[in-house]
Amino acid sequence: MRKVMMLAATLAVVVAPAFAAKTYQVTGPVIEVSDKVIVIDKSGEKHEITRNAATKVEGGDIQPGSKATVVYEMVATKVEVKSGPAAASTQPERGIKGAKDFVKDTGAVAGSTVEKTGAATGQFIKHPIKSTESAVKKTGEAIENTAEAIVGDKKQ
Repeated sequence: MRKVMMLAATLAVVVAPAFAAKTYQVTGPVIEVSDKVIVIDKSGEKHEITRNAATKVEGGDIQPGSKATVVYEMVATKVEVKSGPAAASTQPERGIKGAKDFVKDTGAVAGSTVEKTGAATGQFIKHPIKSTESAVKKTGEAIENTAEAIVGDKKQ
């Protein structure tokens, strides 16, 4: 029983900080102080921090003009969701990959590509799948080569 109590105490000490809220601090002259708020001037920027009866004040009375460091936590009091996650774009991808995907998905082949790939009408009718696959593959290669040439020209 004693070992269980020791283990529980050890876990409480180790795990508790993992669930604690992140703290922040601001240091500067106190501009305004009341039972509900402390206003600190940090480099010309006013930091207004809410306080309550549980707020500890150490080192004397806090008064306007005195220098103080306020340690605080940020706590959400309300969250209003405006929209869901961003929807995936329905626009086709641009660039080399987009062109390759377009050719692959639609089987679209330009006349010049047909000439370059040798996918003549007769070959296409005899072996439509093989000719289309070959044309798509060679079109992708042509697109890559063109893109590499363009990028190479820009680098020079």
